[in-house]
Amino acid sequence: MGGSHRDGAEGFRQAPFILQRFEKIETLRGAYVDFDANETRSFNARVRLCPFYFVVGDDAKLGGILATVCPADRKSCTECPMP
Repeated sequence: MGGSHRDGAEGFRQAPFILQRFEKIETLRGAYVDFDANETRSFNARVRLCPFYFVVGDDAKLGGILATVCPADRKSCTECPMP
């Protein structure tokens, strides 16, 4: 695999893509409101960050980031049950 960032910029015109550096997942304490019990509960959580880019002229600009918090014992954030 060779080439330069200019090769990538040319390829972006045909098939837009963004390469992201992988970061090790860390657990943290999350919190949510249990409305039935009328209290705040905490849990061990992981956060999945999904950046959104928009093409402005010839540049890709970061437009926002979606953060999904899920229990740390789940294999992926997509299997988190909705309340």
